[in-house]
Amino acid sequence: MQPQLGDSLQSMAIWVGSKIKALMKLKDWNYKTIYESDMANKNYEKVDKLFKPLYNKYLEKLQTREYKTTEGKDVSERNLYEFINKMEEYSDFNLKRAVIDYIAGQTDKFFLNECKKYLGLENVEKLYKKPLKSKFIINENFESFESICKMLDEAMQ
Repeated sequence: MQPQLGDSLQSMAIWVGSKIKALMKLKDWNYKTIYESDMANKNYEKVDKLFKPLYNKYLEKLQTREYKTTEGKDVSERNLYEFINKMEEYSDFNLKRAVIDYIAGQTDKFFLNECKKYLGLENVEKLYKKPLKSKFIINENFESFESICKMLDEAMQ
């Protein structure tokens, strides 16, 4: 007796359904283990305090529309301007959304360098509403995201 088409479709549906269930389990595990983990979120407040001012600085800079040319710009500005110019090609371009996407795509190190460039130390003091003592302003405290977070934890207690 030959297998019926209905039997094949049912078998395929069962097989596909089992794969979808496995993918959903993996997705749940991924979110719990990676995105919602304490380690992934331990610096959330610090990043949030830096993200918004950097976002505003980028928007302020882009309002001048000088991003139309990348000539004579440093690497940081050229990256930003090239990204915005590329995004502007899409019909649903939104400058604010593009800036959010640009920041979201940055590595920790690049993000910190941008914060240093555009925000400076005086802005960290404004964000925390407390002066940063000079003993904390050493190169080692600005080498990585972790070292900055550690320094801010100690300095802004």
